[in-house]
Amino acid sequence: YVNLSFVQIYGRGTDKVCTDYLDEKGIYYCNCSGTEIMSAIGEYVLLQILFWERNFFSLNKIAHDGSWDWKKRKAYVYRSMRQLKVGIVGKGKIGMGVSEFLKLLGLKVFFINAGDRMEERDKKILNKLDYISLHISLTADTVGCIEKEFFALMNKNAVLINTSRGEVINEYDLVAAYYNGEIRGASLDVTVNEPLQENDCLRKCNGIVITPHISGRTEAALMENVKE
Repeated sequence: YVNLSFVQIYGRGTDKVCTDYLDEKGIYYCNCSGTEIMSAIGEYVLLQILFWERNFFSLNKIAHDGSWDWKKRKAYVYRSMRQLKVGIVGKGKIGMGVSEFLKLLGLKVFFINAGDRMEERDKKILNKLDYISLHISLTADTVGCIEKEFFALMNKNAVLINTSRGEVINEYDLVAAYYNGEIRGASLDVTVNEPLQENDCLRKCNGIVITPHISGRTEAALMENVKE
C-alpha cells in the first residue's frame, strides 16, 4: 500500500478497519454518509415498531391455527403511532435522521444517553419509553453500554431495537432481562457474532427478533454509497 492515500469505507462504521494503522501512515479515510442510508434505517426501525405494536407474533399464529373467532381477534387493540414514545440513543447523522423520520409519522421522540453518560434525566425518561432505538458508534466507551442496569430502568413493556453494532449490547444481560420480565423484547439487526454461533444465547430466545444485518440495504442506499 505504498501509494495509498485515501480509503472509502463501504458503510457507516469504521470499527471494521485498522484506523490506527491509517492514522499512523497519514492515510485519509471516511465512511458513507448519504441521506438514503438514514431513510433505510428509519424504515427498518418503523417496521420493527409496527411488528411489535401490531402483535404479529400472536396474530400470525392465530391465522395459521385457523383461530379466527371474534373473541380472540377483538382482544387486540392497537395504539396509533401518535401514542408512542421512542428513545434514540446516539445523536449522530443516523440517529438524527431516524428521529426526523419518526416525527413525521407522529411519534414522540426523545434523545437519551447510555452507559457512563447517563444522567438522572435519562433514567427518568427511559422508564416512560415504548421503544428504544440504538444508533451509536462502536468505541471503547460504548462496548457493552446497554447492560443490566439499563434494562432494569426500561419500561417493562418496552422493546429495544439495535441497528448499530452488536457489541454495544451485553447480550447475556439482554436475554436475562427478557426472561426476568424487565422488557417486552428486542429487535436486533446486528449481533456480537455474525452469523450466530450454534450455542449462542440469542438463538433460543423467542422474545428477540433477529435479522442478518440488512437494515440499511435498500437499493437507493446501496446506489448512493457507490456514487459517493
